[in-house]
Amino acid sequence: PEAPTCETSSTAPSQVSAVANLSSVTLYWSPFPLIDVNGDFQHYVVTYKSEENSLLSNSTTTEMENITISGLSFGTTYVFRVSVVSSGGAGLNKELLSTTTQETPGEPTALIMMGPSSITVTMSVNITQFIVSQYCAIFNRISVSGVADNPPISTTICSHNATVTLSPAVNNATYEYSAVVNNTAGTSGNPSHAIHIITSPAIDCGIPQVANSLLINTPDGTTM
Repeated sequence: PEAPTCETSSTAPSQVSAVANLSSVTLYWSPFPLIDVNGDFQHYVVTYKSEENSLLSNSTTTEMENITISGLSFGTTYVFRVSVVSSGGAGLNKELLSTTTQETPGEPTALIMMGPSSITVTMSVNITQFIVSQYCAIFNRISVSGVADNPPISTTICSHNATVTLSPAVNNATYEYSAVVNNTAGTSGNPSHAIHIITSPAIDCGIPQVANSLLINTPDGTTM
């Protein structure tokens, strides 16, 4: 009689992708074709380790085609391997490299441009280990023509672009400006230091007034 053999899954999960957050990574992969599994499907095994400490690895199991690995370090690159396990044993690994957790955004700086009745701010931040979701500028109007706004009137403008414009801005007004950057993990960074901005006074265009017409009779009978 032939000796019994131990069958294993011959292929690995496909289309593995990852979404990195501050201290967690969520992995997704395509459902594994049962026809490719030798024996009855049991579960998936996810093994992971940081590139900084390649000797220390962790593993967990799931029956779903996704899993969230929590408790990871900020700004760290991890290697993940996903394999399918059947009653015949473990299959090949699908490896996903260079997935880096996000850091908290830093404090943004800004270039401020003043228009006739607008304030345009271009924000910048050191993007290293996070993905920007939104740039937000906060304008608190403190006073107009020396008369205080009590309470201050606040306007927040958020955009996927680094440049935002407050328009219209009130002339001869004092605004307190600050900014904050959000990452795709839903975490806000530290706000920038508040800056006071004073808008220009309203411009008097100096349109000349037209005088009323006068009829003047001269001695020779002509009219001026």
